[in-house]
Amino acid sequence: MISANADESSLANWEGLDWHSSPLGPPSEWTSRLRSTMDLLTASEAQIVLFWGTQFVALYNDAYAPTIGSKHPSALGRPAQEYWSELWSDLEPLLRGVRESGRTFSARSRPFYIERHGFGETAYFDISYSPVRDDDGSIGGVLCIISETSEQVLAEQRLREEEAELTVSEALARRQADELASVYMAAPVGLAVLDRALRFVRVNERLAEWNGRSVDDHIGKTIGEIVPELDEQALSIFERVLAGDALWGLEVAGKIPGRPDGTSIWRENWVPLRDREGSIVGITVSAEDVTEERKARRSLELLNRVGSALAGEHDLERLVQMVTDAGVELSEAAFGAFFYNVVGADGESYTLYSLSGAPLEAFANFPMPRNTEVFAPTFAGTGNVRSDDIMADPRYGQNAPRSGMPEGHLPVRSYLAVPVSTNDGKVLGGLFFGHPETGRFTGLHEEIVTSLASQAAVAIENAQLIRQVREANETLERRVAERTEELTKLHETLRQSQKMEAIGQLTGGVAHDFNNLLTVISGATEMLRKPDLSEEKRAKYLDGLTDTVKRAATLTGHLLAFSRRRVLQPEVLDLNIQLDALGEVLSRSISSNVEIVVEPSGLNARVEVDPTELETAILNAAVNARDAMPDGGTLTFSIRDY
Repeated sequence: MISANADESSLANWEGLDWHSSPLGPPSEWTSRLRSTMDLLTASEAQIVLFWGTQFVALYNDAYAPTIGSKHPSALGRPAQEYWSELWSDLEPLLRGVRESGRTFSARSRPFYIERHGFGETAYFDISYSPVRDDDGSIGGVLCIISETSEQVLAEQRLREEEAELTVSEALARRQADELASVYMAAPVGLAVLDRALRFVRVNERLAEWNGRSVDDHIGKTIGEIVPELDEQALSIFERVLAGDALWGLEVAGKIPGRPDGTSIWRENWVPLRDREGSIVGITVSAEDVTEERKARRSLELLNRVGSALAGEHDLERLVQMVTDAGVELSEAAFGAFFYNVVGADGESYTLYSLSGAPLEAFANFPMPRNTEVFAPTFAGTGNVRSDDIMADPRYGQNAPRSGMPEGHLPVRSYLAVPVSTNDGKVLGGLFFGHPETGRFTGLHEEIVTSLASQAAVAIENAQLIRQVREANETLERRVAERTEELTKLHETLRQSQKMEAIGQLTGGVAHDFNNLLTVISGATEMLRKPDLSEEKRAKYLDGLTDTVKRAATLTGHLLAFSRRRVLQPEVLDLNIQLDALGEVLSRSISSNVEIVVEPSGLNARVEVDPTELETAILNAAVNARDAMPDGGTLTFSIRDY
């Protein structure tokens, strides 16, 4: 290391430094050429380093010192390998080549790996290495004039990298633009850009197709020229958008030049197009055809409604008509028929049909469909048949005696037939739909009608089952009614028989009572005929006669109740009173060896009952009890509260 005795901040005073540690020794011992070269480089403002001698001792000026960073001032006066060790393998051949060849070596932005700030880095220099001869004419050292260009090189590298990235980005942008243009042109939705005058600036193929014009034919033309059917309402929408309103999800229905065969439904978006300053310069348009989506939604809603209706309909004729009408609407057919099989009461199978979209008379003069190649898959349940043109189908017209539809048949070109089958494969019938134009039925129509056929199969099975259950119930009800009537008649006959038997059993007792009553009446009558009978006795005999007549009337009522049918006439009675009165009659009429005991209730025992029926029931119970006690006994009638 060289230490200074004076100002160390400048190498211009190089002679005042301490050179004793340097292999070169003190300047006084240097050759005159080395000293003059040292004076030259220290006075220069260029970045100069001199590598002297075979050890390439480094001598440099103030301008060079910053290029080696922390190596200064230690590297001054020391062999280069000590302080340039990290790049010595690169630097040494250059220095040796100049020293040995005597030729100058130069390069621009030559890279060197150097560790000058505590870390390694690659620095770039413009270099010029020239030989310096000594006093004796030999090459004593190599003078290196350098200029660091690291910032410039790195800046150029960054610029090249940025240019490369920009080139890649531009290529990517061009490719993406081309791709976007392709996507734009081939998009399944209609796309367009209009200027403020509503002229087409850009349009894709789909929108051009819908408008019935080519893409090129749109450019420069106003929307009114392309679609003259636009009304004032549509034009007012454009004015709103040009005023700044973005309109999303507008649904528009109508006919367009590219689809003159029917009404289409569009979901459209109209958005203002702005330039960089925010000014509105036009309108971007996107339109999506949602016709099929709306049809599918309506079909699903209709299918759900029909399913609910079918679940509640059990009349077979109304049910199949409902299915046929729904099928025509769902399939957008011109007409449709449902041929279905039923079994009559005689066990015979019949094929009936319902018709929709045409009067029943349209098929009235035609026989039922035959099991031809066209109809066979439907009636056999092997699959659906859908044809864009049934008359061009190879299966059509192959069955004699006819070679197709009979004369006068409804015109059918588009054809769709779906079997109506149960889950176990039983074919209940078939749905048939037709249209006079070709290509009218799509796969979606077939799927919807197939779903309808599944619902119809379940509904028909339910209707048939309910009909069978209803018929079985009607038969059962009729048989039950007949049997009930028979049992009622038998019950009435038995009841009359029991009454007659009771009357027979009571005849003896009643006859005895009547005889006693008549005796009382007869005796009272004779006594009343006596002229000298006192009024007191006359009144007594009359009261007894009246009581006797009442008893006779009661007995007569009992006999009448047993002898004929009567309408029940319930009334509120006191059981205590009724049973007490009957007890007296039973005591005289049942049997002499049967004691009748009546135990009345301590309360007011009022009930609602037909008096005659009550007496009859008690008399029947008494007779049955008497028969159960041939040796006599006690028959007790008790009234209890529950």
